[in-house]
Amino acid sequence: MSDDAPPYAGAVSRGMAFFLDVLISAVIATIGSLLVYVGAQALGRNLDGGGVVALSYLLSLPVVFGAYCAISWSLAGRTPGMALFGVRVICLDGSAPSPVRSVVRVLGYIVSAILMLGFIWIAVDRRRQGFHDKIARTFVVYEESGAGMMARVDARRAHAAERRAAA
Repeated sequence: MSDDAPPYAGAVSRGMAFFLDVLISAVIATIGSLLVYVGAQALGRNLDGGGVVALSYLLSLPVVFGAYCAISWSLAGRTPGMALFGVRVICLDGSAPSPVRSVVRVLGYIVSAILMLGFIWIAVDRRRQGFHDKIARTFVVYEESGAGMMARVDARRAHAAERRAAA
């Protein structure tokens, strides 16, 4: 990425967006589970076995989260949580990831979740890539919108120009 590209998003912005997206996904999974429960009751099915309902809910959470992320990245290049924190997922050419690349990135979360090393790696990697980003060949960058963001981009460009002039 060139000096004109938006700066790579840091671990805090990404972590807060991730947390918000997990909460949104949990709400979606909860609503879905309630609709299934109510529908089963309306059809005369007895789902009073709380263990089955709880287990199916817990199993649905990662599926809902994965679909939520992959669809959001493919369509908009970001999830609602990422949008709130001013970050987006891009490919090497700056475009939003394709549906296939988005699914690969979601599956890469499994690798990153092993001892959380892939997520911790974001804090030390020079391009702020987690293992899932490296696997999918994606980057998470700050948006170039908003006055604060533009000031940060302008400061980075000015610093790069000073380095070039000093060389």
